[in-house]
Amino acid sequence: MGNKYKYTKIIILGSGKLAYECALESRKYLENVEVLEYKVTDSTVLQKCCEKDGIPYRCCEKLQLKEILLGQTGNTLVVSAGNTYLIPRSVIEKSNLMIINWHNALLPRHKGRNAESWSIYAGDLVTGITWHQITEDVDAGDVIAQREIAIEPTMTAFQLFQKQCAVGAQVFAEILEGVLTGECVLKKQSADVNREMHYSHEIPNNGYVDLSWSGERLSCFLRAMNYGALQLLGAIHLQWQGREYVFRKYKIQEEQMPEQEDCNFMEGNDFIIRRGNLKIVLRGLEQI
Repeated sequence: MGNKYKYTKIIILGSGKLAYECALESRKYLENVEVLEYKVTDSTVLQKCCEKDGIPYRCCEKLQLKEILLGQTGNTLVVSAGNTYLIPRSVIEKSNLMIINWHNALLPRHKGRNAESWSIYAGDLVTGITWHQITEDVDAGDVIAQREIAIEPTMTAFQLFQKQCAVGAQVFAEILEGVLTGECVLKKQSADVNREMHYSHEIPNNGYVDLSWSGERLSCFLRAMNYGALQLLGAIHLQWQGREYVFRKYKIQEEQMPEQEDCNFMEGNDFIIRRGNLKIVLRGLEQI
């Protein structure tokens, strides 16, 4: 079944629906497909999906992942999809491994972690996804394919991430055969845009509302922080009249009425921000 391809095995390294979709697509080409997940919890949705479809699955600690990848003897395609494990140089340099990665931005823009959040925070109108070859430098490898995604005015970081995962799976299905046969064309990343790097410890504006911002800027910040119940970036902070508060919910609405003077005020446990016709309610403030 796989004799016309350069690889005899595909390893999917990642988490969530994207990794699962990539595993299903890979099984259309090779029987020898395995899913590896960097250990987060004892049982994951990915594990249950793989078990349902008979796809070999292992949840591994960092050292175990390294040993498994170094132990591959045949030509192996490693697909990093929703993966937070930083693949070490010793693995990347193995001549029998081809390692590709899904990144949730249009590289070289927004390298590193939580790119969906930083794209919204930056006020970008368009972002996207990139499939690229992994090199020792993070998110710097040659590009296999990219796809643009419009950032809607109300889109949150979580919603954008979900969209990027779905598009990532679609594009993976389009490129996989070319990667397996070696016919895909790799392109160097462009060098004419900002190559900023975002790290896991970084949070937009350190997680603090800035009351000097415009309504549009406030919207970008709040939506960039919004991962719903996951609370990936933690609670949002507000400093007001010498006190500090945290909150997790907000509402942004446009009011069809004459523009009012910009103002900020407390209303019970909510904090109201008015910017022209825009009313932003920070809900359920808790003083810390």
